[in-house]
Amino acid sequence: MGCEKPADLVQVGEGKLRVWGFSIYTATSYRCADTRLGDGSQVQGPFMLSLTYARDIDRNALLDATRDQWQRLGLAKDQGPAWLSALASLWPDVKKGDRLSLFIDRAGQSMFYLNDRRLGEIAEPAFGPAFAAIWLHPDASYQQVRTALLGGS
Repeated sequence: MGCEKPADLVQVGEGKLRVWGFSIYTATSYRCADTRLGDGSQVQGPFMLSLTYARDIDRNALLDATRDQWQRLGLAKDQGPAWLSALASLWPDVKKGDRLSLFIDRAGQSMFYLNDRRLGEIAEPAFGPAFAAIWLHPDASYQQVRTALLGGS
């Protein structure tokens, strides 16, 4: 069937996030060669989003940013606290050069990796699309990154 693991996917796009002139990360999106991301509002697996960090960022800052973006987009209202708790148990602090990746499989299970080491998973199918929406939702905060991740320039 193909596309059952991250290595089976093809790159769609890549964008760099800079805030106030500081590089934060390079985001890269991947999908099956025979699928489309559409407008990014409802990502389905197989799909992968990787963030390669340009600086050290502590886990709590990552969790706060995730919560803030979900609130801004009106996502994960009911599930947010439980999902953030799950992420707190999975995510480490990231160091400059680390790659934190989300892989959503065909069944909708979300797996996180740090570099090539699997950190764990969140099985709830609604989680992956809500997490990916931080970058891909039509109202995402960083539209240039969104456009690049969807394969635009």
